[in-house]
Amino acid sequence: MLFAPATPAELGWYRAVFFGTVFALSWSQQHGFERWAAVDDVFRQPMPFARLLHIAAAPEAVLVALLWTWRAATFAGALGIATRWSTAVSALLGAYVLALPHTFGKVSHNDAVVLVGLIVFALAPSGAGWSVDALARRARAANGGAHGGAHDGAHDGAHDGAHDGAHFGRAAETAEEEFGWPIRLLGLMSTLVLFSAGLAKLREGGLAWAFSDNLTLLALRHHYTHQPPTQIALLLADHAWVGPIMATGTILLELLSPLLLVLRGRVRLAGLTAVVLMMVGFWLTLGVLFPEFILLLLISFLPWKDVGARFVRWWPGDEVIALYDGSCGTCRRTMAVLRGLDVLRRVEIHDAVSDWQALVHRFPQLRQHRCLESMHVVTSSGRVYAGFAAYRRLASAVPLWWPLMPFAHFRPLARIGERWYRRVASSHAHGCPIGSGPAAVKIQG
Repeated sequence: MLFAPATPAELGWYRAVFFGTVFALSWSQQHGFERWAAVDDVFRQPMPFARLLHIAAAPEAVLVALLWTWRAATFAGALGIATRWSTAVSALLGAYVLALPHTFGKVSHNDAVVLVGLIVFALAPSGAGWSVDALARRARAANGGAHGGAHDGAHDGAHDGAHDGAHFGRAAETAEEEFGWPIRLLGLMSTLVLFSAGLAKLREGGLAWAFSDNLTLLALRHHYTHQPPTQIALLLADHAWVGPIMATGTILLELLSPLLLVLRGRVRLAGLTAVVLMMVGFWLTLGVLFPEFILLLLISFLPWKDVGARFVRWWPGDEVIALYDGSCGTCRRTMAVLRGLDVLRRVEIHDAVSDWQALVHRFPQLRQHRCLESMHVVTSSGRVYAGFAAYRRLASAVPLWWPLMPFAHFRPLARIGERWYRRVASSHAHGCPIGSGPAAVKIQG
């Protein structure tokens, strides 16, 4: 189970979501982090981990620098930029940033789980999919093919779904153990934390923890100290029988949570929903929220493949066909990156050099020399876009390009884009050996 295979896209997706969420939450969870420099050492009570690493509060300027460096590394890890280094720096600095607040008070299991996640992704090949690094590898591989028909980087077969996210080569099609163990390990760790919490309740309080008014009293105390968003604590005080039922359900869910590792389908989804609702209930009742831990559970046990497949089927929008010059290195690199970004599989890519005999029957209105001069995009309705307009039309079909859409349609910037494209196309037209050498083709029409 722990070594069940997964694809690089799955691991890359989990890395992007996990690191992106940790980065986003750092602005609230680590707010005022530099203030730890002003806390007197007399209040320092380091946990064994902090004592082993000799973690102590650095000067305020150093704490600010460490926090911002950690944030930058976490953001780079989410995007998959220099993934091996950015995830390693995130884990190393995270050990300090996350542990420092717990050398002066109560230890939070939430931060411990985050640190475990950072370390796991740093040790795993988590940049193989859904990363800028993977797109760069695609582009380099596409540029390695010979001019003409040997363009196996960007045109690695028809648009048959072989590409699986933003990764390249063997990893694009193969599910292997090296990409699966990090996901399974995170799931194992999250369920063990829950199981340990349930076991601790029974060890410290026994059955009385569940069948007494312990939870009711705890909720009443938190109602005034943690300020939960609801008044459920007052409801528990008015109905003495509700507290024991909720406490018993909490212990049962925590002790049974490891079953999520072996359950499948709707049964697993029902169990995951129950556990997540329990943790949301902690927030509603006690004012205690564990967002990173909830995220880890969702990452580990939600059927992301099925969710993604349903999203692709549900998402509106027609497919488009992109035609490019396969003898041009720049064009091959661009199409390789586009293939990696096309997560909805809305773009069908063809080489106007080697595929022309088949393309001319599908699109008799096109002329090969025009398609080689500038990229063309054909919609399902038969409308044709060329040059910069083709890129703009592609952006509407590729969600990861949507942030560029407002700029592409802003008239002054659109004019700059058109001029830039004409300049690039002109240099490409003079630099690509169409019609000469072993890759020579007959240009039609």
